[in-house]
Amino acid sequence: MAPLVSEGLDALSERWWDGEVEAFGLAVAVPGVRLTLWLASVTIMAAGVLATWSLRSGSGVYVGGYLDNGVTHGAATGGRVPESADGSREDS
Repeated sequence: MAPLVSEGLDALSERWWDGEVEAFGLAVAVPGVRLTLWLASVTIMAAGVLATWSLRSGSGVYVGGYLDNGVTHGAATGGRVPESADGSREDS
């Protein structure tokens, strides 16, 4: 599939930019192969973001590692239960 995408992007690159883009006095070649790799990297990064959102939505874990009830996720704190400001443990 990648060769077909590469050929299509190469044709578009030639039509829109003559195969080369100038920015700040510097000419950058944009062949279909390069555009295909950029498209693949954007796809992979978007998949990673979507997977992260999906996993977090089902687990109840926030970015800081705390669950809805205030008890931490073991991996976030190395298995320790955090203490509140008065020194008592949050799980008690």
